[in-house]
Amino acid sequence: MKPDLRLAELAEPRTGSPLELESGGLLSARSGRRFPLHADWIDFIPEHEREGPKVVTALMHLPAVSAAYEQVLRPSVDRIRVGQRVDWRQEMSWAVEALRGHVGVVADIACGSGAVGVAAARGADFERLYCVDRSEPLLAQCVRRSEMATLRCPVVLLRADARYLPLADSILDAAHVRIGASLWRAFDRLIAELARVVKTGGEVIASAASGKGDLRGLAARMIVARTAGISMPSPGRVRSLCEAAGFHGVEVERRSGTLRMRMIRS
Repeated sequence: MKPDLRLAELAEPRTGSPLELESGGLLSARSGRRFPLHADWIDFIPEHEREGPKVVTALMHLPAVSAAYEQVLRPSVDRIRVGQRVDWRQEMSWAVEALRGHVGVVADIACGSGAVGVAAARGADFERLYCVDRSEPLLAQCVRRSEMATLRCPVVLLRADARYLPLADSILDAAHVRIGASLWRAFDRLIAELARVVKTGGEVIASAASGKGDLRGLAARMIVARTAGISMPSPGRVRSLCEAAGFHGVEVERRSGTLRMRMIRS
């Protein structure tokens, strides 16, 4: 799955420097950093942050392993973290339908296995779909999912940190982000980065696992906050941070164990 490159839409993370195509990768003229162009994705994560043996990534291409992750591991982790069962199928279905109504250049950020972005692209008129995640095993699943789907648009996979996207300013017509536990640590940074890459009038659709306001859910979230240093803001606080970053029409609601958000770039 060779990436279909549009260099004008890409930029060096953190600096925003333009990138040039060279043998085997992309080069930043400003910093001299080189970003490898692998068979399936462009790697914007430093070499020292690689994620273990290649056999794990290879296994994630297998349908059985992919299904086990989606149907068993992820829901179990979410349930432990928020203190209740998370209806992730309903969450994904909601996000797919919300994203499918857009056209142009679209990104699925913290895409995991691509369950939202690739599914939305099946029935939409996207010009291009960027799938972004820092996990090589999950990108491997996204590759498999993309190759099995019948899509009318090119899919470009980027291995990158959602807080420092390798995308140029104001190039996205819409974006979806699944906010995992690690991204809550720097939620303000994540929202600022989304505001940078999304065009005026473009929409951001986001979701996260979120327990109910009962004692069990509260206890689970307090344990996670204390042991992992992760504290999920209240819906009101989330709304305020998004508005401060340059979004309007911010909608935040809890449903089926998830926190759902929609907002428009001002």
